[in-house]
Amino acid sequence: MREAWTTGGALLVEGALIMSLPMPGRDYMVAAILVVACVVFAFGWRGRGSVAGRRLIPTAALVLLGVVALAWTIAVPIVAAAEPEMTGEAARRVFAFATTGTAIEFALALLASIGIVRARVVPDPWRWMPVGVLAAMAALSLAGFVVLGIGATAPSPVIFALSALDRIVAVLAVLALGVAALVLASRLPTPGVAETPARAIERSPHPLDREDGERAEHGDARRGDEER
Repeated sequence: MREAWTTGGALLVEGALIMSLPMPGRDYMVAAILVVACVVFAFGWRGRGSVAGRRLIPTAALVLLGVVALAWTIAVPIVAAAEPEMTGEAARRVFAFATTGTAIEFALALLASIGIVRARVVPDPWRWMPVGVLAAMAALSLAGFVVLGIGATAPSPVIFALSALDRIVAVLAVLALGVAALVLASRLPTPGVAETPARAIERSPHPLDREDGERAEHGDARRGDEER
C-alpha cells in the first residue's frame, strides 16, 4: 500500500508541475502521466494499495478516467485541425466534441470518487478529498459553460481570465491529491518492518488507543526485564 500511494502521489505531483510549465507537448505528457497514476491507484502495487478496494465499478472508472482523458487530449486537436475554419458551425462541432469528453471524464471521476468513499481504504477525512476536488472543478466548469453560453456578448478578458482560473484550479487539484497521497503513504508502516507500539501510538488519533499502546509498550519492557 505504501509503495502504491507513494508512486501514485509522486506521479500526480509531477503531473501538476508539468501542467504549470509552458512547454511543448505539455498536455500530452500530463495525460500520459495521469493514466499511469490512475492505474496505480486503481490496482495498487503488487496487489496492495487499491484506493477503491479493487471493487469493479470504481476500479474500472479510475482506469477509464485516465484512458478517456488521454484519448480526448489527442483527439480534440485532430478534430479541430480537420475543420478548415474555426467559425460558426465548425467551432460548435469542435466545442461539442470537447464537451462530450469532459462530461464523460466527470461521470467517471464521480463513480471513482464515490467508490473511494465507500471502500473506506483511504482513512477519514482524506477519502472525501476526491469528491471535494471534483465538486470544485465541476462548479468552475459550470461557470465556464455559462460564460460560453453567452459567449457572443462576453468580453474576451472574462473568457481569458476564466480559462486561466480553470488551469490554476486543475493544477492545484492534481497537486493537492498528489500531496495527500504522499502524506498518507508516509504514515503507513514500511513493508517488511514490524510496527512498534510507539509507532502505532503516533498514528492513532484516539486517546484510548494511545493509552492502550503505552500500557502494551510498558508491559513488553517489564517482560523483557523479567526474562533477563
